[in-house]
Amino acid sequence: MSGGGRFLLGVDSGGSKCEALLTDDSGRILGRGRRDHRNRLGERHLGGMGRADQTVSDAIEDALRGAQGIGALHVAGRSSVVENSLGDLVTEVFYHPIREQDAPMALVGATSGLVLLAGTGAFVFGRSPTGEELLLDAIGPLYGDHGGAFQIGLAAVRASGRSDWHERFATSLGRVIPVACKDLAGEPNDFSMVHYMLEARDRSEIASLAKLVNCEAESGDRIAKAILVDAADDMIETVSCVVERLSLNGSTMPLIGSGGVAVHSDTYWNRVVERVSEFAPDLNPVRSIHQPALGLILAMAGELNLDSPSFREHLLGTQGLS
Repeated sequence: MSGGGRFLLGVDSGGSKCEALLTDDSGRILGRGRRDHRNRLGERHLGGMGRADQTVSDAIEDALRGAQGIGALHVAGRSSVVENSLGDLVTEVFYHPIREQDAPMALVGATSGLVLLAGTGAFVFGRSPTGEELLLDAIGPLYGDHGGAFQIGLAAVRASGRSDWHERFATSLGRVIPVACKDLAGEPNDFSMVHYMLEARDRSEIASLAKLVNCEAESGDRIAKAILVDAADDMIETVSCVVERLSLNGSTMPLIGSGGVAVHSDTYWNRVVERVSEFAPDLNPVRSIHQPALGLILAMAGELNLDSPSFREHLLGTQGLS
């Protein structure tokens, strides 16, 4: 892979993982890199291990592996550590201030709408047809992130702790959560859930438990389902605040679900759709199953006048929304 044309690098770093994608200016994907919290177990980062410099740098290096003679590299996402990963590979680097909420909007081709991100953390972003914007939450796992995976994982840990107290607390989470946490702790012989939770855990570890909650909910566990519904209800409150403050109650626009919880948990998403329809019935709910890094590249391509049907076809194919 070589050439002197324009290349685009999207770097999506969240609380739990970092994904990097390299494309040429036709939208053809040339390289991918992904690192997550499991690559650096036992370490902590203020924003979650997906945002740690080494995690981001490793993902970028994987995406650029095999590239040669890149003339101009355009970067969207975590740009602060990009140059440390390039060496002499790139002649020029151009950074584009694409925000996390811009990626889902670009993926659905929307200029206005709401982005509901429920991943490790959580936020709701709204842009009205007149261009007024509002972002609520994204303030961390203990101060906010209402409806995110950390909230779900922590609730699951607490539910597992009292699962054998009484039949009304009985849940399969009491079996699967300690096993998962022991694995996250490195399988120590003297593992204790009490000690595990008293230690300073990275937010990504606790958030990763949300996948188990969804699995148990799908298997019929009522407490796991209740945890997801409670988290969805918290997210709905944030959506309601954005809708009211931007006066979007009667607006026809997309409600875009992004992040692992919103995209992969039907229990969570269906609850959101049902409740939001009560106060904003004209919103069109849609979940993007594409990697957010692809959205970063699309948003950047728009700035570079590269976004076209052929560019999107190369980048996304024909599938991606549900």
